[in-house]
Amino acid sequence: MKKGFYLLQVCSRSVSFGGYPIVLTGEIATMSDTHGSSVVGFASAIPENYFRDWIARRFFRVKSDRNGRVFRAPYGLAKVEAALLAHGYTRNDVIIADPYKLDKVIGPNTRIIGIYAMDPLGGLSYGSGILYWILKLADLPYRGLPYIAKSFFQVINHPAIKKHRNHVKIVVGGPPAGWQIIDTGKQGELGIDIVYEGEFEEDGPQLFDKLMKGEFVPNRVVAHRPVPVDMVPTIVTPPSIGGMVEVTRGGCGRGGCQFCTPTLSGMIRSFPFEGHIDKEIKLNIEVGGFKEITLHSEEFFRYGAKGIEPNPDKVLDLTKKAYKLVKPTEMIMK
Repeated sequence: MKKGFYLLQVCSRSVSFGGYPIVLTGEIATMSDTHGSSVVGFASAIPENYFRDWIARRFFRVKSDRNGRVFRAPYGLAKVEAALLAHGYTRNDVIIADPYKLDKVIGPNTRIIGIYAMDPLGGLSYGSGILYWILKLADLPYRGLPYIAKSFFQVINHPAIKKHRNHVKIVVGGPPAGWQIIDTGKQGELGIDIVYEGEFEEDGPQLFDKLMKGEFVPNRVVAHRPVPVDMVPTIVTPPSIGGMVEVTRGGCGRGGCQFCTPTLSGMIRSFPFEGHIDKEIKLNIEVGGFKEITLHSEEFFRYGAKGIEPNPDKVLDLTKKAYKLVKPTEMIMK
């Protein structure tokens, strides 16, 4: 038993030493579990003149093993990992990495660095935008970037990435990737090879195949296709930050706002409870140790609906089944 464990450790360290072929990470503030409270995560909108690095490092902690693999990940990044694993990659190929430990996971073998972003440029999302005006109205100084944006620049300019830049491709995705990075013309300036917009499960793995083989990808911006529900794998490892579980995709279905990636992805789609939602709830409770689960949807009350009109029976059924899995812990519906 001890000998086998030793060999496993040696194998893990040898992979890490040469670097993982695919390294997935994100803004430091986005990768943090903010001490177990997703609401506290909105503190990432505070500008850097209030958040010094030494304070931020303690506040925006990221839990990971000594090789840099995180214990919890942003839900979107966990979905990307799940899609790559379902496509045939292994945990020796793919790692969701602690942004504080990128030097441990990036090396000569690394070919793709996928960065998940929520507000990469700062001041353009509702969180950082609202806080900007709150501070201005309170006549408090606002200097520098919101910390969530500063943490993005800390990742994309990390010395480990720069050291191996000649053989890696940087792919940035996430809800604001298109309307922040592309629309502002910052892609080239930031050294981003590809901006990936939208759902990953169908087109993303094929894109990564090409990048891994060193094939030329003509488009610097890759748009998604809406993915059928049965093509979306459940998250495998690690559990999601905040115990998040996706129950629908497709936006609210009302405004068709051009900046809203989920809305532009097509008609709302609901995931089945059995074999999908229940698996992710159990993973977050049993592996993640969560006592609260967040059921996520842009329009929760349209779960199971065929059109714009809600289906109350489907919503109640989902809620009751989820509660039975979470009970006696508290369930939060988001």
